[in-house]
Amino acid sequence: MTVDDIFNIDPTTIKTLKKFRLNQLLGEQVEFEEACRRKGVCSEMVKKELLHAYHTGHPYFDISTWSPDQLVNSLHLKQHSLIKELIKKIDITFDQVITQYGSNRTELNKIKTSFDEVKEELEKHMYTEEMIIFPAIQNIVNLSKGQSQEVKTLFRLLYPIEVMKAEHDKIFKGMRDIKKASRNFKVPKNTCQSFNTLYNQLQTLKSTLKSILAIENNILYPAALKLEKEACFT
Repeated sequence: MTVDDIFNIDPTTIKTLKKFRLNQLLGEQVEFEEACRRKGVCSEMVKKELLHAYHTGHPYFDISTWSPDQLVNSLHLKQHSLIKELIKKIDITFDQVITQYGSNRTELNKIKTSFDEVKEELEKHMYTEEMIIFPAIQNIVNLSKGQSQEVKTLFRLLYPIEVMKAEHDKIFKGMRDIKKASRNFKVPKNTCQSFNTLYNQLQTLKSTLKSILAIENNILYPAALKLEKEACFT
């Protein structure tokens, strides 16, 4: 797990990361143990403080052990809010940069077009998850715990999840297009601070999405499908 993963799963850990100067490595996708080594801090000490800050009895650094409903709560309540807030900030910064450089920097139009496509796809994707996918997963968890006597969903999760994963691919492609058009987020010379802020925000969005969508693809969705099979169709 990287330092970015730790922050993306729970942004409130930023205080602990700053205490140990690990926040300086955000955006670099540095593995946690390596980050601690670079900063000369004891990884076990940092883990203890992170676990305390997170207020959970579950192993923070092995989210594969989390139940589907715990992952849903983290993604819905924290990660989606993080993405929505970041998109709002990028919109504001984009307006500032395009107003000043739109006529001179042709790459900005390409980046803005790709960003708008990613934003539209994300808004639709998160709405579907929050209104359909996550409630369905929660219902399956409740059923597995004996808290529900019947299957409330009228569909199997497999097809909706395949649709979600296809949307992930579209989002990843859009972010790759942004990275390419910005020359790997390289800020042009003789530009203002807003330009630098924009590229930093876009890079943060890319790394955040990479972590969150990987959690959904590789941990949440497989766990939900497995639980559905055991709880509803056996």
